[in-house]
Amino acid sequence: MIHRSRALLVATVVVVGSLIATGCNHWRHKSPDEHAAYLVEKATKKLALNATQVAKLNILRDQLLEVAKEHKQTHAQMHADALSLLSQPTFDRQRVIGMVDERTKMVNAKAPAIVNAFGDFYDSLDASQQSTLKEFVEDRMEHFGGRMH
Repeated sequence: MIHRSRALLVATVVVVGSLIATGCNHWRHKSPDEHAAYLVEKATKKLALNATQVAKLNILRDQLLEVAKEHKQTHAQMHADALSLLSQPTFDRQRVIGMVDERTKMVNAKAPAIVNAFGDFYDSLDASQQSTLKEFVEDRMEHFGGRMH
């Protein structure tokens, strides 16, 4: 069950990451909220979403923005901790395991909400919209060299 949750989380992240990656470099200097709004608008047009589907996509967007915000807050500290580990004469394996466990707990805590939000959005799509989304994700995966086997 845990492996399935992680696989679904990875798939969700790939889909959303692909959507985010479609933005051009000019988005580099925009806020995540502005970029997310742009992507929701783009997906709404590309998939011809109705109001209910847009609402479900917005729930997914909010979940992902929350996780991204939390990640950004802890990212600098994680880097500092990693560098401090490399400043020691011996490698502190227990501390690294603790860091990994902490990160895993965060992923496991957030995964159900993200997976459910994505599932609700995906399930609200009709077959044609699902096919369009699948083709888009396949194209993005191929474009970024991540062929799935």
